[in-house]
Formats: sequence, structure tokens, C-alpha cells
Amino acid sequence: MGKEPSSATEPAEPFEPSGRGSPMEQAASAAGSLARAAPSKVASTQTRSGKTATPARVERPLDVLHDVRLTVQVVLGEITVPLRELLGYEVGQVVGLDRQAGTPAEVVVNGRPMFRGEIVVADDEYAVRITELINSEPG
Repeated sequence: MGKEPSSATEPAEPFEPSGRGSPMEQAASAAGSLARAAPSKVASTQTRSGKTATPARVERPLDVLHDVRLTVQVVLGEITVPLRELLGYEVGQVVGLDRQAGTPAEVVVNGRPMFRGEIVVADDEYAVRITELINSEPG
């Protein structure tokens, strides 16, 4: 039989976040670096006509990111107060925010606003029903 084709891969450069692009773009770039670093283990086979057939790759490059943990915060509102006022806060004091009741909360992922949604109660816990995707593209 014929010789199996060799799979030559170049070593991938280590991923270093550039600070440019969205977190998803940076994650995709990291996944691409990881995918290039691991050579494919897909074997070639020969068909009856003698041609070499290589099955499609089963793995997906972004699969390596599925277990990455992200910080998710839900922002109901915010205010800026002088330190003097903050030091005067007491237990039971009501602090007003910059949003009216019923205004969608902002869902922030790793410091970047990603969604807006309404606050709901699910199984006796607060939750957020996503109502809008925020376009976080720079520019």
C-alpha cells in the first residue's frame, strides 16, 4: 500500500491577550492558537478507487473554551456619592439609584455590558430574563 501522508504542523505561538477586540474575539484567537498547537489525529483511508479520503475533523476549536469561567454581574443602577455621604450611611437607609423601577438591568460579563434584561424571581431566587443583546463592538 501507499505511504500515508504526513501531517506537518508548525508550533503555535503562545496566546497573549492583546487588549484589542472583544472578549469573544480574544477567546476565538486563543482557541485558534490552541487548535493549531494540537495536530489532528485523523487517519487517512483509501477508497476502492484508490483515492485517499480524509474524514472531516470531529473536534471544534472553541470546545476548549467551554469550561472557562466568566464573572457575570447584574447592574440594577449606580450612583456617585461623596465619601462624606457614604460614611453617613446606616443600616436600613434606602439608597436611590440612577434608574427608575422597571428599567432593564444590565448584564455585565467580565466588565463588558453584554445584555439587558428584567429582574424576575425563579425558584425563590432573583434571576434575569434576557430581553436584549447589547452591541459591544468597539467604534
